[in-house]
Amino acid sequence: MFRLRQVAVSICQKLRHSRLAKVDLNSASTAAQDILVQAIKARADTNQTTTLRQLHKITTLSQRQALNAINKLSENQMVAIDHDINDELESTITLMGAKRSSGHAADRGTAE
Repeated sequence: MFRLRQVAVSICQKLRHSRLAKVDLNSASTAAQDILVQAIKARADTNQTTTLRQLHKITTLSQRQALNAINKLSENQMVAIDHDINDELESTITLMGAKRSSGHAADRGTAE
């Protein structure tokens, strides 16, 4: 029993130090933001509004990933969230300034 635990700990330590275990969370977050910006822009181009509740349904992201990414976009003033006082998930999202035309979250440094 004790030997089995040692083997498990050894495997975990090897995985922790392998290249496969290392994930660049910043690039994953930026990718999620790009996906959201493109999806919101596509809906805006067809005169459709987008709510927080719809984010994970219109993308391949989980609801948690979508909400985290939209929060980052909001903090960077790339999207505006019009809060619904009755149901927070029904809050509408609109793209700000340059994001409407570019459609990429990587354009953070552009002036609006």
